[in-house]
Amino acid sequence: MTEAHEHRIPYFVNGEKQDSPTEASTVRIILDRAAFTPPESYTLSVDRTKQVFTNADSVVMIENGEHFTATFTGITAAS
Repeated sequence: MTEAHEHRIPYFVNGEKQDSPTEASTVRIILDRAAFTPPESYTLSVDRTKQVFTNADSVVMIENGEHFTATFTGITAAS
């Protein structure tokens, strides 16, 4: 009997390894999985292409070993 192994695609967000069960995901899902919340307070850029996603519902294609950068764009509390 053979076990079915789910194929997962490894990728990195700000240097931290993540993985996805699909080649397409949304910015929201990628940021949520990497604990960058709320996703509306971040942009996501693809390091290889320099493409920047500002809409959390944009679809992103994930290549094996892809590197992304999450950048905070939200409001910070005044001190």
